Amino acid sequence: MNTYVSQMKDVLSGFYPQMKRKREEKAEAKERYSADVAAQEVDRIDREATALRNATMDKLQQLHDEGVAQAQRWGNLDGSMITDDINLLKGGFDLDRQQVENLVERYRSNGTMMTAIDSYAGSHGMVGMNIPTVDKKVKAWEVVLRNAKDIMDMCISGTVGWMGGESADKTIQDMIDRFGTSQNPGSGLDIAYKMLEQ
Repeated sequence: MNTYVSQMKDVLSGFYPQMKRKREEKAEAKERYSADVAAQEVDRIDREATALRNATMDKLQQLHDEGVAQAQRWGNLDGSMITDDINLLKGGFDLDRQQVENLVERYRSNGTMMTAIDSYAGSHGMVGMNIPTVDKKVKAWEVVLRNAKDIMDMCISGTVGWMGGESADKTIQDMIDRFGTSQNPGSGLDIAYKMLEQ
């Protein structure tokens, strides 16, 4: 798992129990106090929850930005990273899709070789391949950040779609536990996570 994705998961793991506690505090205040005192208490809890949400969102955005910067560094062309396999790409060989996918797996952490492989695949009509490029990695970071924000919203509301209560709590915790992995091979989120592997 990408380092920054892992750190995002840690941020969400810390955020959820705190936000869950804020929801519980609001419910307790409404039960315990008269309406006017409860309203003041709920207002205070809401301000604390908003500050927690904003701090968490800032941290997720920072990790996203660091991930994008990592992708841009990865994509800097470096002639010393070219291997002898470049001869397969420029030597007139007619590589099939599986052979190109094998090269992608071999050189996933090498932005220079990925650029050459992506160029070869594009010029040979191999569309729909999950070949890392800087642009694709940046788009993957947007997908991951959007997923993190969606999970945050569920943590805040305590609901997942129509579910609430313990069912929602379990589902939210499961989503946080699985953050960085996907249960749906080929989904946009799965493709994004794979794009960020190095």
